[in-house]
Amino acid sequence: MNKVLFILLLLFLSHRGAGQVDTLAPREIEVSFLEELLVPDTLSGGSARLEGDARVNLLVELMTGVNRRRFSFTGYRVQILSANASRVKLDSLQRYVARFEEYYPGTRAYLQYTDPDFKVRVGNFRSKIEAIPLLKKVRRRYPSSYIVKETILLKELLDPVPEEETGGEDVLMDSF
Repeated sequence: MNKVLFILLLLFLSHRGAGQVDTLAPREIEVSFLEELLVPDTLSGGSARLEGDARVNLLVELMTGVNRRRFSFTGYRVQILSANASRVKLDSLQRYVARFEEYYPGTRAYLQYTDPDFKVRVGNFRSKIEAIPLLKKVRRRYPSSYIVKETILLKELLDPVPEEETGGEDVLMDSF
């Protein structure tokens, strides 16, 4: 009985270690759904005939383009401010965001409205561990900051802010 268990254990362990890791990036293949329907089947020779309003094709193309632009992932940002919308003006929040980007060049800040509050969140990270160094850095100036989970759009990553060294001493958070 012990020999059977030992053999099963060896088979199980050898099976778990034999997998390969895919290191290639996935390729995006362009496929037009409507064009694929019109191609005759190679086995049966059958084909489809589409009848309908031509605007349907335009709608399908429009939705395909919209979905292509909506690529996003769940990531993390550091929230440095949450302010009630009834107590703060939008232009003062925009100055607050601009001031942050002056203090921390290379780190993008985002002003978001979530009823009833405005939130200022900074950075783009895939994991909490990646966000911790920025959190430690900004806590000197923004002591109430913390890490939040966020949906990050890929288009926000395409235009990065150029990295530069900050100058001067760290001062406590300016009032907004």
